[in-house]
Amino acid sequence: MSKKSNNKNRSRSNGNETSSLRNARTVTASPAAAYTGKQTPVQTPAQTPAGAPVALSLDQRRAAFALACVQQVDSAFPLPANGDEDDAKRSVARGYRAYSRNLPSTIIVNGLGQAIALELAQSARNQKDSEGHGLLLDHVTAWLVAKGGWGVSSPYHGGAKADRKGQYRKPELIAAIVSGSDFDLVRAQIETMAFLKWLKTFAEALIESRDPKGNEDADTTGTLEDAP
Repeated sequence: MSKKSNNKNRSRSNGNETSSLRNARTVTASPAAAYTGKQTPVQTPAQTPAGAPVALSLDQRRAAFALACVQQVDSAFPLPANGDEDDAKRSVARGYRAYSRNLPSTIIVNGLGQAIALELAQSARNQKDSEGHGLLLDHVTAWLVAKGGWGVSSPYHGGAKADRKGQYRKPELIAAIVSGSDFDLVRAQIETMAFLKWLKTFAEALIESRDPKGNEDADTTGTLEDAP
């Protein structure tokens, strides 16, 4: 075989290797693909339109929703400018922090339906801790029923409607739970526990547990017998 033919074959081989390497750079396992065990092409910045939405995993959506909820509470009930002044408004945020920490154990002991009923009852009481319970009820319910929450995967999607204030303080979710199947309830309870992991983590990170005098707010959601 001539030297010219050898060079031609070598050039063709190098071209194939370069093409293979180029293709290998564009085929990588994304997080979602790693979960399903499939390989999917990942777009480069040049291929992705500017401002295009990024598909989030379910756990990322839980985290983003929970963070928005806690930030809402933190900004609506801020720390007083003077640490010695009455911080009754901020105590709502500290109560929310405490109740979000304890709601998972309440669900484990009583089940999702009774835990939601307890939060609803305590949010209706005319006491200083009512608003903290009400906010927690709003956020958990929104995750289970709203389009921007768990979404259509939820067995209770659309099962409750927010009022003009964006609140869910009616027994609509409870009605959906008791009229649904046991399978749906188990799914929703597992999902609620996963959501609450993020919610309580962000609440503990962004909201302090003690008032300016060093007193720690009550860290309990109470029992069903406590409700009116």
